[in-house]
This record gives sequence, C-alpha cells and structure tokens, in this order.
Amino acid sequence: AAFSGITGIKPTYGRASRYGMVAFASSLDQAGPMARTAEDCALLLSAMCGPDPDRDSTSLDVPAENFNRSLNESIDGLRIGVPAEFFGEGLAPDVRAAVDAALKEYEKLGAKLVPITLAGRSGPADVSQVLAGIQSAVSFAKDLNIKVLNLSLGTDSNHDYRYDPLNKAVERAWQAGLTVVVAASNRGPNAQTISKPGDDP
Repeated sequence: AAFSGITGIKPTYGRASRYGMVAFASSLDQAGPMARTAEDCALLLSAMCGPDPDRDSTSLDVPAENFNRSLNESIDGLRIGVPAEFFGEGLAPDVRAAVDAALKEYEKLGAKLVPITLAGRSGPADVSQVLAGIQSAVSFAKDLNIKVLNLSLGTDSNHDYRYDPLNKAVERAWQAGLTVVVAASNRGPNAQTISKPGDDP
C-alpha cells in the first residue's frame, strides 16, 4: 500500500479468515484490505472479518462489526506516538515530507504528537525473519524439493539439506536458542523438533 500511495490495513492475527490465501509463513500470514481511502478499507474490512472456524483454524471467535462507525468522529486529544528511530538515516526525503505533512494534518484536527523511542526494536524483526525463513521453506517444501535428514542435536556436521536457505534459517534459530519445528520429509506429515544443544528436550 505504501509503495502504491494507497491505504492498507493489517488486522489483528485471526481477525480476517486466511481461507484461500497461498501460505507463506503460517504464524505471520494475515489478510487485510488495500484501497484508495480509509473509508473503502473500512468497508472491505467489515466484510472480511468474522469467525470462519470451518475453513481457517486460526480464525478468532469474534463477531463481525462495522468499522465505518467511527470514521467521522473527532480525534481531538488523540495521542500519536512518533518513533524517533523511524526518522533517521536511510529515510528518503520525499517519504519524510509526506509523513510530516500527514502528521501536521493530524495536529490540525486536534491530535497531539508524542515523541517516543522503541528500544530493542530489532529483536522482534530478527525473530520475524527467522520464523519467516523457516515457515516459508516448510510451506513450499514440496515445490522446492526440501528434505531435512539426520539432524544431530550435538554437532553441526550431520546436516543434510537440499535447500540451503532452510539450512541457514534453521541454524540461525538454533544458535539463538529457539525451538524450531521443520518438516522431516517432503513426502509425509512427519516433523522434527530441533532444540539448541544443551537445552532440555
């Protein structure tokens, strides 16, 4: 949405059914609308949200609602956190100008801008990258001919991966002390739990 200059909404995980989506990383996949305006996005989100337990096991048991109901309410007094880390090196001047212009509009409407910092913000991003790499590799194991064989928890010399990105993703997670479940074969539902050496199984 940002690249196209339109509005996008990423709803709470499980709020909108993922039925019909091509899986990427199961714990990160979400469905959300993109449209020209916030009003259009609200209309789409109202139609998309609601429980769908028969077709999506991650679907939340929360009833559908009308997301248009508050669009025209005053935002006077609304506090908007502005992370200082997002305005540093690497931010394109035209992007900075667009964001600043939007923040000024919010101030005109009565919102209060509050400078904030996001300490340790790289941690969740690192975990997200590891999970995305592993889960996407497992999702596409059949297509990519991934096969994980004979993984020794005590050494790093007994690995057999046909698809190197899976190897790297698992090793990063393993070194970080995460417990990872990966497909043990591209022909069946078997799975293997990989723990960091020395951890309790």
